[in-house]
Amino acid sequence: MAERRELDSYILVEVDGNASEALALWERLVDELYPRVKEPIFVVWSGDTDVEPAELGRRVGALLARMRVSLFSLENPVDVVEELEKGW
Repeated sequence: MAERRELDSYILVEVDGNASEALALWERLVDELYPRVKEPIFVVWSGDTDVEPAELGRRVGALLARMRVSLFSLENPVDVVEELEKGW
């Protein structure tokens, strides 16, 4: 079983664009930056959520898994369904 990882520090990137742009950047950051800094990276966007909910969930889940981050490692867990519904 994987050990629980507490998030004391992380990198937050704010994108002035749509979800599709933010996800593409996030995937690139996890590929290129995360292996060097070993700090979780989170990306938020200010534009439209122009990605279907299933695709958004799949891509975010894959990114979190690659960084070994789960909702159980967050000090204040996020209700993902609630956050997605806010975007629609």
